[in-house]
Amino acid sequence: LFLGELFGEREKAREIFQNVIEDYSNLALKVKLADEAAPKVLTETEYMGVWYVAAGESYQAAMLADAGADYPWAATEGTGSLSLSLENVAEAAMDADFWLVRSFGYETTPESLKAMNPRYSSFKAWKNGDIYSCDSAERLIFNDMAFHPEKILADYIAIFHPDLMPGYELKYFKRTGR
Repeated sequence: LFLGELFGEREKAREIFQNVIEDYSNLALKVKLADEAAPKVLTETEYMGVWYVAAGESYQAAMLADAGADYPWAATEGTGSLSLSLENVAEAAMDADFWLVRSFGYETTPESLKAMNPRYSSFKAWKNGDIYSCDSAERLIFNDMAFHPEKILADYIAIFHPDLMPGYELKYFKRTGR
């Protein structure tokens, strides 16, 4: 809405904003009404010995919940990131069904994960090939997150509950396993 005000497009901005709210709400409701089992989801990787995951009160955790995911850190406090060790993450998410990784300038693959840390190959999602990569240099997930969260939510739902999104093609994430 602020940008609409700046550019003298108040009504157009309100219309876009209302459409985003409506689309996001409809997607979240679709998941809720489906009442499907919630797959466990792991996000990101270690960086210099620290694994940063979204805290339970963050927008990321909220979106994962709206997409019908079981996020191991959903009950934690805070809106930022949690700084965890590999051991902490393994304890909570070794059995995660899906692994979402955002990177910049490359796709994250099972091979690249194993090269980063051979212990990653012990994770269930790695073994099953359920790794989804988003090269944010190619697919502008961070730009769209602020203005079109409904588009990212659609990707999450299509990954976690593909039956709810027949014919949908992922826009941000790419399956790199299997």
